Amino acid sequence: MWNSVPEAFLGEGKLSGIRLKNRETGEISELATDGAFVAVGIVPRTELFADQVKLAENGSIETDAHMETSVSGVFAAGDVRNTPLRQVVTACADGAIAATYAMEAARVK
Repeated sequence: MWNSVPEAFLGEGKLSGIRLKNRETGEISELATDGAFVAVGIVPRTELFADQVKLAENGSIETDAHMETSVSGVFAAGDVRNTPLRQVVTACADGAIAATYAMEAARVK
């Protein structure tokens, strides 16, 4: 639904629809659905790390294939990482990779 934002999730005990408002016209409509995927945003919140690890132009954290950042022993995973696909399944995979290599790095020291 282009140019629209959710106004309300409808249903009792189970989602049955979404009330939408068109940002350009102000028109309110309802869309029947039994599922919704809520995206919070696409801007990585990495300001805290700006002077500590290498960031991409869009602010995401640069990592290698093992999820290690520009600082040895520091790993990043999920949507803060510079990756073309931001979905739960890829964030979980990133986390598994980062944890595996972080444990391996800890054993080496």
